[in-house]
Amino acid sequence: MENKTQLRYMRSSTVILFLLISVALNAQQWHTTIELKTPPAKTMPKGTNNLLLVNNTSTQPDDWGHTETRVFYMMTTSNSVNADVSASPVFCLFGMEKVLSESGEFESVSILDRSLNKSGQPFSRGELSKTQTDSLCRLYNADAVMALNQLLVSDIREIILTQDQSYYAYLQVIEISSWTIRHKNGTTSIYQQSDTLLWEAEKDSEEQALAALPDRKQAIEDMAMYVGEQTGQLFIPQWEKADRYYYENSDKNIREGMRLFEHMHFQEALAKWYAASLTEGKSRKAKQTRAYAFANMAALYESEGDFRTALKCAQEAQKSFSELNTAEGRQQQVNFYHYCKEIQGRL
Repeated sequence: MENKTQLRYMRSSTVILFLLISVALNAQQWHTTIELKTPPAKTMPKGTNNLLLVNNTSTQPDDWGHTETRVFYMMTTSNSVNADVSASPVFCLFGMEKVLSESGEFESVSILDRSLNKSGQPFSRGELSKTQTDSLCRLYNADAVMALNQLLVSDIREIILTQDQSYYAYLQVIEISSWTIRHKNGTTSIYQQSDTLLWEAEKDSEEQALAALPDRKQAIEDMAMYVGEQTGQLFIPQWEKADRYYYENSDKNIREGMRLFEHMHFQEALAKWYAASLTEGKSRKAKQTRAYAFANMAALYESEGDFRTALKCAQEAQKSFSELNTAEGRQQQVNFYHYCKEIQGRL
């Protein structure tokens, strides 16, 4: 039975709760979608509060990696062209700095955009020495240095006369980046990535199709910014949506906790649910009340990012549901087994 009354509260975004089902003992199950903070795909060395981003690339030759191709009536012609990509590392570092600074995960993120690499060998990945890293950390008051050691850019712009006599054009840019993260305590990690962006257009004339594509230099710079942003995203926590449930029955503390929860009084709601979890007795309602209390606390602690406490509550909820010899108890025992596994994965 669905209740059209919607209860709203604010976490990192607006969340809507609605009644899903009614069961025995005047029990109700509420569904909500919450946003959960998940760990980053890659981790910075422990203790990195102030980060310095460094350009350590050697400039790629203008005449390498850039191609113009025409495919007309099954005949293909390709020519190499020149393109200046010297600004790409700087755009890449600015993209990285933008994402990391806005994340709030660091006290400061600084950039040294003038390249420190004087080798003249763009196809070899040079790395900063420990001595250089220590000097940069002292000079810029940084805990760690993340150096862009290599950024290779290749692109192709192609125009194709199709069978229906329209002109299809595309510009594809590929960038390969290599980074080293070195903490002042000596911890070092290396990360490499390859990214591709594609722009397409189909027009009635060759001139229109080519004009619809971005300028090659602008596309290369946009791609470099994109690479920096995408790489930065790997080092900060992400938010993802998840379905969660809250439970209510006729127990006074459970019901009062739910009302407080609806009005965003979360700590007060936890206090009521904790009191409900202390309910004594072997009656069906007592067992259900304990299970609901732990289940509600688990969901709320998880939404706050406290996964360890959420796991403890979820395990207690699973145990309490196992003691409830009903169809609901058996089903929820299975549900909370999988829920515990999911929280363990976050840990």
